[in-house]
Amino acid sequence: MQRQTVGHEVALDALVSTLFWGCLGTLLAVMAIQALLVKVMMNRHGRLRWALLAVLPLHGFAVVVVDAFLVLPSGAGTATSVLLLAQLALSGVALVLGVLDGTSAWFRAK
Repeated sequence: MQRQTVGHEVALDALVSTLFWGCLGTLLAVMAIQALLVKVMMNRHGRLRWALLAVLPLHGFAVVVVDAFLVLPSGAGTATSVLLLAQLALSGVALVLGVLDGTSAWFRAK
């Protein structure tokens, strides 16, 4: 009976480790994609703003997954949830600012 319990603990530990690194890796990958798109966009390639629009829902999905699996349900996880939502909100605000008229004129001026 003791051997079976140890096997279950090892399997559970592997599952938790996979979920942790998978969630964190997903969030970091989406953020890296956004950073690369913004870097290219800042070289006056305005059409990439629409690619950022497509990446924003992926960012939202990554935030929801991280919030569901990595954030503690108690009051200790509230700060992490707020930071995740602030990160998503800043990403959305940056996208909105990227499609304003003044920004479009900046992209056209070479």
